[in-house]
Amino acid sequence: MYLLLGTALPAAANLANGDPRLEKLYTSYIAPCCWRENLMVHHSPKADELRASIAAAVKAGKTDEEIRAGLVGEYTIRILALPEGAKGQWLWWTPIAASAAG
Repeated sequence: MYLLLGTALPAAANLANGDPRLEKLYTSYIAPCCWRENLMVHHSPKADELRASIAAAVKAGKTDEEIRAGLVGEYTIRILALPEGAKGQWLWWTPIAASAAG
């Protein structure tokens, strides 16, 4: 089992070709085919397509905010790996409050 876990991280890092910016971007968005895993770890044709689109946008000189705006415009905020605004705060604090309560 440890061997499998140890090989998963380098394989995921290869998706971004060692580029820290791509790694950050790929982990910031959920694959829209199943809405379960971020683009850094998910393997599907749709995830491959989205990673290629993000890499092309980076190569074209787009900022992270421009990339984010385009993806949110196409897929809504559901594409975001980390919820934003009030929903994000609610999701962050609920498990902590529940643990403290009991």
